[in-house]
Amino acid sequence: MSGLTQVELTPGVEFIPEVGILPIFDPYYGFIHSLDISPDGRVLVTSSGFDRIMEFDLVGGQKVREWIAVEHGYQSPVGDEEYWRRVEEYKGKSLGLPPGLRAAFPNSAIYIDENTILATLFHPGQLVRIDLNTGK
Repeated sequence: MSGLTQVELTPGVEFIPEVGILPIFDPYYGFIHSLDISPDGRVLVTSSGFDRIMEFDLVGGQKVREWIAVEHGYQSPVGDEEYWRRVEEYKGKSLGLPPGLRAAFPNSAIYIDENTILATLFHPGQLVRIDLNTGK
């Protein structure tokens, strides 16, 4: 590990003091499929269990932006009201919503540039380009 010291915080979560990387938790992490790190220190995380793609500041841990499928034209089979009720019910659980309730089921996302990502969506079978500023 090239001389880096790892300090155990809780089981499975590590902090590397020399680099300043903090564990990043979000209650909407569920069934995480991929991450991509930008050159300027942001991390893109796909949370398939909650139909989200989230961007965090890697050093500070703050959420910078997020894309939520149901806010951009994708619909859950149970309808909007029931979908949001179930999101709150499953929030904080590692797998997120049951697959049949998910609207898009994002599998992966990578940066194309500072504001644009390329993502795969399992349920509609799509490869989409998303502007993180507008969500379109």
